[in-house]
Amino acid sequence: MLMNTDTPLEMTRKAVNIALERVKAGADIKTTFSQDAIIDIDISCIDTDHIVEPNILQSTISAGDQDVSPPICLNKNTMPNPRSSGGVEMLDPHGDLKLVVGEDKVVFQVCSRALACSSEAWETLLHGPCLEGKAQQDGQDWEIYLPDDDPDGLRIILNVIHQDLEAVPKVVSFELLFQLIELSDKYNMVASLKPFWRDWNRQHILRDFSGVDPAQLGHQIWVSNTLGDRYGYRKAIMAFVTRTATNDQGQLRLTGFENYNLYQDIYLESLEVLEPIRQARLAILEEICDRVKDGMDALISGSRCAFQHSCDCAMLGALHRAMASLGLEHWFSRKMEGVAQDTTLSATQLFARVKNIKTHTLLAARGHVKCSPWEQPENVEWFAALPEISRFIPDHDMTRQAAESGVDL
Repeated sequence: MLMNTDTPLEMTRKAVNIALERVKAGADIKTTFSQDAIIDIDISCIDTDHIVEPNILQSTISAGDQDVSPPICLNKNTMPNPRSSGGVEMLDPHGDLKLVVGEDKVVFQVCSRALACSSEAWETLLHGPCLEGKAQQDGQDWEIYLPDDDPDGLRIILNVIHQDLEAVPKVVSFELLFQLIELSDKYNMVASLKPFWRDWNRQHILRDFSGVDPAQLGHQIWVSNTLGDRYGYRKAIMAFVTRTATNDQGQLRLTGFENYNLYQDIYLESLEVLEPIRQARLAILEEICDRVKDGMDALISGSRCAFQHSCDCAMLGALHRAMASLGLEHWFSRKMEGVAQDTTLSATQLFARVKNIKTHTLLAARGHVKCSPWEQPENVEWFAALPEISRFIPDHDMTRQAAESGVDL
């Protein structure tokens, strides 16, 4: 009996060469070569005009306890989809059901049994008393129309149901993530997509929310709540708090987006977050006003300066003048009492005005800047940036959602 003396690497290269020759000849194959080396080769949809030679393909070959690299990496995600026929995307070539999805009527051929087993929502849709479940007739195609569903989002969910995980993207846009959340919530499949939520969600909660469109912020709050993502939820709420002002009737509005009505955002309304946003805004406004009031009281009562009278009077006068120049003389006369409740400004706008007033006051101090109550160590850092808002956001229990989605709290 002849012994095979080839190394695992040599055996694999020979196997790949054979497979590539068969592909060039028009073969449609999926083969597993195993004998010391274990390699899965899926080349049913290789673009033969762009085949990479085996010596520069990359992968890892398992040879006992030792990893040997290269040679194989056939990236299915960059290859054309072989499952489309006659305008129908065949997620299951033997499927008994066609889903006609969205306004563009994208058609998916699927297995009704796989769908029914994936969730009670699909089971009810297909075999319950609804019209869709009764649509199948003998000798005719079984079709269900889903005009309100997003085809791109549903395609991913259907790939998961049919166990084609290689077709599931690792990165999705926020718009697609939102569609996936809506669809998985509709079809009771949040838990089924558990391996993917964390990675899909992470890239979006780490972005800067300061310039995000408010409607998308509302979507972000709803997405984070559905997934149980406490960090993303609080971060989106904070973005609302810093940018929320009020109109003359006391209703919340978002600065820079006058045409956006918070009270007509169904996602904010469904989660009842407008009142927490109002309360957090008021709390941060009160803290800003209290810091100004404490400084005014310090100037009126005296300081540690040897030239106390002239120093305090100069800064107090400068403070009054600065407020008057901004149309805020009533702040001075009221010593900031009730300003937080009455102002229509957002927290960001109020903080900017207070810093401006502080600057004018320091200019009047001349060589006595350090005498200013706002230049004391406990205040310098406070004025460096808008105070931390997260402590004003009430806790929102999302333990159940986090356990279902797999997103960390």
